[in-house]
Amino acid sequence: IDKDKSGELSLEEFSDALKIPKVRHLISLMGADEGQLKDLWNVLDDGDGVLDVKEFANGLRRMRGPATAKDLRDTVKRLGRCRLGHSHLRAQMDQFDKTLHSLESDVQKIANDTGEVVGLLQEMSLRLTVSLQGTSQ
Repeated sequence: IDKDKSGELSLEEFSDALKIPKVRHLISLMGADEGQLKDLWNVLDDGDGVLDVKEFANGLRRMRGPATAKDLRDTVKRLGRCRLGHSHLRAQMDQFDKTLHSLESDVQKIANDTGEVVGLLQEMSLRLTVSLQGTSQ
């Protein structure tokens, strides 16, 4: 299963392993059904993007039967990390929103200034035309 012999499974290696009938059979013997296999990676991964042997084995064991206090503790810990990540993303979104509103305001000012310049140039052009017509007569 571990094609690069790193001692860890990448998502690609894990997905390829799930295509092997023997692996699918062993996982099903541990109580995971077909539908769970698709979500298994997200459940087992601790967030580093790879599964080591310990994560894989412990994760499969924990999937059997009811949740234990350790499972609930792990879930609370993961939710805490998600909350922190959410707070960070929210702060970035708020900053992006402020920047966007500032840019919109600047664009509106530029549009207004451009309109005034165009109006002045039209007025100058008209006066120049009138002046040139007056001198040519």
